[in-house]
Amino acid sequence: MILHRNDHGHPIAGVRSVAKPAPLPRTQFSEYQKARMAEFADSIGWRIKRNCNRTHDEMLGLCRDIGVTLKCFKQWVHNNRQKLSSSAAGNSVATATTAREDGGSDVDTADGSAEEEEEERA
Repeated sequence: MILHRNDHGHPIAGVRSVAKPAPLPRTQFSEYQKARMAEFADSIGWRIKRNCNRTHDEMLGLCRDIGVTLKCFKQWVHNNRQKLSSSAAGNSVATATTAREDGGSDVDTADGSAEEEEEERA
């Protein structure tokens, strides 16, 4: 019988420590798999709808074709939505372009040297 102590220091009989399970290995995707998943995710708007049988059947077909489980595909979409979606990429480019058109400089420094350069040009 193994004796352990609880938070108050009192012995507890019959409790065995449980080992943590080993972490699951990370899935490595090929460039082909990433391209196909990104193309499909873009076509469905980077949102996986719960009760859409047509989309679900298409996802199963894609996963079968590229050799990825549905669970892995859904997780990949969730993890890559922000950096790969075309709408997110378009928003960051539009924001940068708007800032330059409004007279903002490309280089901002803490000492204000960018503002001095703008005055010298004028």
